[in-house]
Amino acid sequence: MLSWEVDGVTISNLIGNEVDYTFPSAGLYQVCCLYRDPVSACYIKCCKWIYIGNPFDPSSCAGILYSYHPENNSYRFELDRPAAEVEELLWTVDDPVYQTLGTSLQSNFLAVPSGPCKEYIISVRYFDKTCNCYRLCCIRIYLCTPSVCASLINSDLLGNGKTRFSTFQAYEQMQWYADGIFIGSGLSVDYTVPTAGASICLYYFDPASQCYRVCCRDILTAAETISNLEVAEIVPNPASDHLNIYLSFNTPASVGVELMSDLGIVVRRIPAEVTGSTIFNQRLDIGDLPAGVYFVRIRTGQGELIRKVIHL
Repeated sequence: MLSWEVDGVTISNLIGNEVDYTFPSAGLYQVCCLYRDPVSACYIKCCKWIYIGNPFDPSSCAGILYSYHPENNSYRFELDRPAAEVEELLWTVDDPVYQTLGTSLQSNFLAVPSGPCKEYIISVRYFDKTCNCYRLCCIRIYLCTPSVCASLINSDLLGNGKTRFSTFQAYEQMQWYADGIFIGSGLSVDYTVPTAGASICLYYFDPASQCYRVCCRDILTAAETISNLEVAEIVPNPASDHLNIYLSFNTPASVGVELMSDLGIVVRRIPAEVTGSTIFNQRLDIGDLPAGVYFVRIRTGQGELIRKVIHL
């Protein structure tokens, strides 16, 4: 390699295949390299038009869509551009460990790694036919199993067959999904949970960390299975040593609670008592139980419901 040029101006005469250069501003630049081919002994000049901008800013390149797939505990990314406008795509993980993720408009699946949650930088390089130039787009995402932050999602029974899902944190770009289907945006969303239950997910951007993230909470049964139940809160979830179970009824209720393993074995029980109260508020210690998936079954004279909890 003999030299590198930007817009016809030599920026380096160092011999090497790479060069570092700070562009003065965002915009379109022609980058060229001049080298001598040892086989033909000819001098060759190669050039590319490259758009330089903030790769994390969707307005500077194109947005990167992201989605979580619980069936294989992985994430997938997609360039938000028509397929006819782009070519020569290459998806990569640039940090913390480099790896390629495919060459299509949609990336390959990126499995959630074992161990602690980590910040990842996902990039896509492509040729933009609309400007005849090459572009780079990036997204910074906090890679975790979304159930780890399930406690971020609150639920309140509305008494009309709907459940209100909300969060107290005012993040940006908040979008709500039920089993992968968009159901609303903003701080809260009202949703009728199907009889078979649903996985409620919140996608958002955290301006403090400049990261995108997904949090999900499994609702195992429909909310209206106990006719006089107004509010049901089982927190934290996931939990490490205890669960706080808070129930509010519109009429006095006798409440019994069972904690079952994923095999259906009852491992904790709070016997039902006739108290004449409309409030049930109990702590259930689970610190001595093995980590895993458990189910809280709440029984009253008006019906029962089951909620899934994660014990860390």
